[in-house]
Amino acid sequence: LFRSYIDEDKLKHNGFVFIYEKAFNGRKYWKCEQYQNFKCPARVIVTYDGQQIFKKEHNHTGNSAKVEAAKVVNEIKSRSIISRDAPISVVATSTLAVDTFIAPQLPSTENLRSLVTRTRKKVSA
Repeated sequence: LFRSYIDEDKLKHNGFVFIYEKAFNGRKYWKCEQYQNFKCPARVIVTYDGQQIFKKEHNHTGNSAKVEAAKVVNEIKSRSIISRDAPISVVATSTLAVDTFIAPQLPSTENLRSLVTRTRKKVSA
């Protein structure tokens, strides 16, 4: 599990990203995040004991760089809470060692700087 740029829970499974759909009978159902774009039928069901059951195949390729970019964004959020450095410094520190295949998946530097500011306001409110 990881948090998206807009604080939604997402699940990574075999290089694909799933978004929370519903809970029913002690299970959580996750649908492929490309459901809207490609009408992807893939689903993951997580049982109460944490077992992941994969249902149906994807009709598109995965994007592991997007998952790694979300991890970088989450790191920026975490650093913005514990650090009082300028927002641009927090962004620069977190993106310094980012691989070249992940960088295109990241929001712009300006958006990341704004994210630091918003995260700090949310925590202090």
